[in-house]
Amino acid sequence: MEPKMSVKLSSEKDMAWKKMFWEGSYFKLLSMEQDGTTTVLLKMDQGARIPLHTHPCTEALYNIRGEIMFPDNKRVGAGDFALIPAGVEHGNGTIVEEVVSLVRFSGYPVSVLKDGAIRMLTREGEVISGEVK
Repeated sequence: MEPKMSVKLSSEKDMAWKKMFWEGSYFKLLSMEQDGTTTVLLKMDQGARIPLHTHPCTEALYNIRGEIMFPDNKRVGAGDFALIPAGVEHGNGTIVEEVVSLVRFSGYPVSVLKDGAIRMLTREGEVISGEVK
């Protein structure tokens, strides 16, 4: 017999924004499943910069509001969707207008930066830092 599943409801309005990995970025942990699949609401302040980084899992991002500008003049605006496969380097953007995005990771949300620094969210919504040696 399969375990009984239930619907998990939560309201982001009841959650405080927590500091994310880089300056000017914040998150609300909406869900982290047993296999590490994670959904967060991400907010980035105007002027914040996104460093180049990778993830060991796929990232799906739906931008709710605001705009991100990348060096190649590509822009991500409200209503845009990005699917970033595991291991693909991305980032290096500047927040033109405060951004709020819904982000889903297909596994544990680990970011590996170019300098070897590692940042990870825990099930408790805390940020753990380390480095690749």
